[in-house]
Amino acid sequence: MKRKIMFGAATVALVLGFSSCELLLTALGVDDDGSSYVETTAATDAVTWNYTSSNRIFKADSSVLSVNVSGNIGGKTLYLVQVNPSDNNFVRKQSRQIATSSLCADVVDEESRAASENTFSEIDYSSLGTATRKHFVGEKLPTLSEIPASTDRSALDSANLSVTQISRTVGTTKEIYIDYDSSMSSYKKAAATLRAVGTYCNVWIVDAYYKSSASGNKVNTAVAEKYVEAFDKMYPVITNVFGNESDKIINYDTQSVVNMETLSDTGTKVNIVIYDIGADYRSSDEVSTTGVVGYFYAKDYYYTTKSAILLGGNSVMTKSNVGKYFYIDSGYANSNLDDTISTLAHEFQHMVNFGVKDLAKNQSPDTSYNEMLSMLCEDMMQEFLGLTDKEAPKSRTQAFNLYYYASGIREYRNDDYAVLSYSTSYLFGAWLCRQYGGAALVKAMMSNAYVDSASIVAAVNSVNGTNYTFDDLFQQFLLALVDDDDYTINKNATQTITYSSGSTTYKYPMKKFDIRSSDYSPSSMDGFKSSEYPSYAWSTYKNGGYLGPFLFSNSVLCDLRSKYGIQIHGIGKYASGKTSDTITFTANGAKDLELYLILE
Repeated sequence: MKRKIMFGAATVALVLGFSSCELLLTALGVDDDGSSYVETTAATDAVTWNYTSSNRIFKADSSVLSVNVSGNIGGKTLYLVQVNPSDNNFVRKQSRQIATSSLCADVVDEESRAASENTFSEIDYSSLGTATRKHFVGEKLPTLSEIPASTDRSALDSANLSVTQISRTVGTTKEIYIDYDSSMSSYKKAAATLRAVGTYCNVWIVDAYYKSSASGNKVNTAVAEKYVEAFDKMYPVITNVFGNESDKIINYDTQSVVNMETLSDTGTKVNIVIYDIGADYRSSDEVSTTGVVGYFYAKDYYYTTKSAILLGGNSVMTKSNVGKYFYIDSGYANSNLDDTISTLAHEFQHMVNFGVKDLAKNQSPDTSYNEMLSMLCEDMMQEFLGLTDKEAPKSRTQAFNLYYYASGIREYRNDDYAVLSYSTSYLFGAWLCRQYGGAALVKAMMSNAYVDSASIVAAVNSVNGTNYTFDDLFQQFLLALVDDDDYTINKNATQTITYSSGSTTYKYPMKKFDIRSSDYSPSSMDGFKSSEYPSYAWSTYKNGGYLGPFLFSNSVLCDLRSKYGIQIHGIGKYASGKTSDTITFTANGAKDLELYLILE
């Protein structure tokens, strides 16, 4: 079966063939039992929560059975957020619910919970699957510290490694390794011609995909010239925030980092290569089956003379183009040039990130963090590139609102559902920037000595003079998702960085947007099942028109993704004058499960 979901301007095509009752568990990568994956425990503790306007979120770990809440809670709405901060997925029976509260019409006990068929795992997930538009993530290559010692290092060090630089003249030809099938794991050399030359880049068109009159998956010189113009304009604006890509390259044979001119025939210029990525163009209606608009692959920053057999799992290094390269799909270049221009910014961030974090700082950022930064690059460059909200990462908001529970906030799903990780990573990053410093925050993340969550925390604290932990920031983000005014995404980011050169001045606006806008309503997505979702939604949310992140009823059980996977439940609204309540949870669940109570 093949269906489509609209992600703003993006379309997701899906081909799945298993029954709906198995589907979510299969997508989550766990079995129905799940007992071998995580340790469970039974809660016994009773704790208290003194609610105030400055203490409106309460964290309960797996030992907490009941919470006695007191304070002026009248008129406030209670939410339960289940959170999985661990590296393991939790199946639905390892989650927990509110068993008793003055707000709950039905008492949930352990016996009825175990027998319940009202589980979100039963929903038809055939609306998820292989994206027709996504980013390519190649295999992880060895860090500098992981490169094995060479037995003949002295001989290699003394070898003449100089290379002749090719001419940067339009019409120059060379052979370039490109992928040639939909697996995107097989490479061959292909003849390419230099069709446009800029200050910062060379643009090559693989000869098999060149045509004087562009059409289908064949592009012409005019397209190459547009990329030169766009990249030359964006290069200094992006590097002003992110830093510069590395002019060094890894000589794997000598376990050393050397100047790029020593080994690369294109020197230190960025090379943009245009061809049919994945060789998957079918027609103007099916531009791509792999869904990749463009990509950067760090393999090109490696040099080796070793054979594929000797390199084993790192054999892709033998297909290195030895230099600064990223790749753009020729079919998309014809069908949606603006999207590929945005992709230039996205992929260039990956190139810069590799130089700044991997080479200069010998760090190894995880994919979620790296992709978040690339989408934030597109976000802060949106106005500069002349993109609409539907062409910018904001278009991922609708997917987040409907499917946030299918990928952790700090997770990258390296499977057919990877597109969902982009929505969770982006929304978290977009919220961080609008709360804590915009482009200045991004610059701090790139320039500090850390990666991943540690980098995020260090950047927030250095820019804002705060002393937050990741847990603090995550709790604030949860408040934003239930429409908290103090931590909303719907505010403009602070602007403290300006690029100015010649006639160009840019302040990196990261403008507010409302995740509760009808533009981002999950009910208008193809993946929304009007016949099924209402039975899982909290009634107040359903009656409000499905705006914002999907709110589940308390009775619904859900599998939880790893690395801050979440599920938000609406519980109810306290009557005016209410000053206390005792909230009891079901006792049994995953040991690492966290429950957050929020009053808004």
